[in-house]
Amino acid sequence: MTKKILMCVMVLAISITMVVGATTAYFSDKETNNGNTFTAGTLDLLINGENDNLVLYNVEKMVPDNEGYKRYTLKNTGNVDGYLNITKITVTEKENGLTEPEWEAGDRTPNEGELGRFLRLFLYIDNDSEQNNGYSIGDEIIYDGRLNVIEPSYTFNRLIKAGEEIVIRCNVGFYEHADVNMAQSDQLTFGIEYALSQKPVNTTVPTAS
Repeated sequence: MTKKILMCVMVLAISITMVVGATTAYFSDKETNNGNTFTAGTLDLLINGENDNLVLYNVEKMVPDNEGYKRYTLKNTGNVDGYLNITKITVTEKENGLTEPEWEAGDRTPNEGELGRFLRLFLYIDNDSEQNNGYSIGDEIIYDGRLNVIEPSYTFNRLIKAGEEIVIRCNVGFYEHADVNMAQSDQLTFGIEYALSQKPVNTTVPTAS
């Protein structure tokens, strides 16, 4: 008798559990997040509206007290803001023979030019080019010094927003000096490479010479 009662209880408990498991339900809802698309932005730096190399100077028969003033634009034609820096500066000097005046001035290096000692570069960002044609307070000086001691790069992290254009002015002057005869017939070539990057890079402060 006792065994029969226990069996009935067990059967009843199992039956109740199965019914509850079969009839349980919860509220639910679904939403979707499909079609996610990513498109890379662009940084494109143009100099005077071109991607090609720009030659600013081709001066012959330069003499002391001569100066050359140039203006050019740098534009970010991409759709991402960028930071402008000078990543490479090259200066190459040639002696072009040792003349008598050079020798008398103390030039004893037939394979090394000295013109860079007497050429001064004044390079700056003209922030008010529409109002002034030269340097004024508020402009940003990149370099002001002799070309023979210029650094190979300059980091100043100038922000150029997408679609924005800035004006660079470059002045090169052949200044007078007691030893200027050492530069007779010498030749100097210099180049500047600008780079636009998404993020600013470590800052170095240029030193004028």
